[in-house]
Amino acid sequence: MVDHNPIAALVEDENGSLDPEVLNEKVISCVLEFIIPGSATGKLMKMVEELSTEVNTVFNVCVGLRTDDKGNSPLDKLFNTDVFRLPNGKVNIGLATGISPERVSS
Repeated sequence: MVDHNPIAALVEDENGSLDPEVLNEKVISCVLEFIIPGSATGKLMKMVEELSTEVNTVFNVCVGLRTDDKGNSPLDKLFNTDVFRLPNGKVNIGLATGISPERVSS
């Protein structure tokens, strides 16, 4: 675990186990970001399928990676047609613009 990670203080050991004091906390939104080798993607999908039967809420899994010159992803074969796919790209629309203290007019 990287010490400057925002949740580092909540992690109990090198395996990523969370401190028991925070296990029953309720959250509105939680984002887990991690890097895995391409060889582990099949294991990740299996874990997501298993966890989907245990998690009592809506969740999504997002994968970000580079494509080749033709726009093909090495994970194309992993995601079948029932998986919603966004086009290659990321757009930040700046919804927080105008709420910064120096921009708020009184």
